[in-house]
Amino acid sequence: MGSPTEATLASATAIDLFRNGDLPNHGSDGKLWLQYWMFYYYNALNVETIGLHEGDFEMIQVALDAAGQPSEAVYAQHNGGERCPWSGVEHAGGIPVVYVAKHSHASYYTPNRVHHILDRADGQGGGLFAPDLESIASNAPRWVAWPGQWGADGPVGPRFNSDGLKWNNPTGWADSESVSGCSG
Repeated sequence: MGSPTEATLASATAIDLFRNGDLPNHGSDGKLWLQYWMFYYYNALNVETIGLHEGDFEMIQVALDAAGQPSEAVYAQHNGGERCPWSGVEHAGGIPVVYVAKHSHASYYTPNRVHHILDRADGQGGGLFAPDLESIASNAPRWVAWPGQWGADGPVGPRFNSDGLKWNNPTGWADSESVSGCSG
């Protein structure tokens, strides 16, 4: 199975994880966030031995306002991310669209994004649209609590990603210096 260059939240290479079992998942400011974790079984980019590894977790998160409507989104990209108001997020039927970089799996709001000459989210790869969301919580299913690596050189799971900041304090991660404003 190859890596997609475009996906919606209703799809990913292997499995989508929708974190709602812990709801409410409030950030440090009390804002409610929905997190979507996507697992990719293999990262094939290998430029001077950088990037090649088994297992790759990426995510986006959507903030809800007091009325329960999306107000903003943060898309993870490598060690950081981008934060945009909901009006700057493309959606299909109310579902945010994620343009996934071919090799790094970084998540982008728009196509034609280039992180590296060999790693781009061009929007030309088609999409995967079969809904396959799995609700996850801090300890369920059981694999969520496993702190080990996913694959020989892969990352740790969602609960431990970024030292747990994304999972435990979504607003804190969105406000961190590693997250920039929307560059569309």
